[in-house]
Amino acid sequence: MKVVWIAGPYRAATAQEIEANIGRAAQRAQQAADEGHFPITPHLLTRGLHAPEALWLSGCLAVAQRADEVWLVDGWADSHGTLEEVRAAWHAKNTVRLPDGRRLVGIEARNRAAGSAVLVVERPTTGIAKTTRETIRGRAL
Repeated sequence: MKVVWIAGPYRAATAQEIEANIGRAAQRAQQAADEGHFPITPHLLTRGLHAPEALWLSGCLAVAQRADEVWLVDGWADSHGTLEEVRAAWHAKNTVRLPDGRRLVGIEARNRAAGSAVLVVERPTTGIAKTTRETIRGRAL
């Protein structure tokens, strides 16, 4: 059994958007459980708790580094905290999976000033070493 950290945006402009983020994280956690993994979902664990943001981010980074895999939720590329989790997990040599299930196989930091990075991911049909490069716009990894 793998321990899977569910990473995605939490904060949003409205309470309704926060609830939508929590819902997407819960759906991703259910996918992990359906595959026989143990999901850890901060969106559900810390809901309603109040503490400084630095505490949440440092705690999330610590767990992301220790989990067997990090599974991303839709909207992850627009979340500063999630990008930090991706970086931490990648440097700890943990598997990172995009929302469509493809595995991250490399990060090529490029054009930080423009706020983009190139991620190297598996091709969706093969799941083997053949890769494709995708530019993720938003905050740079």
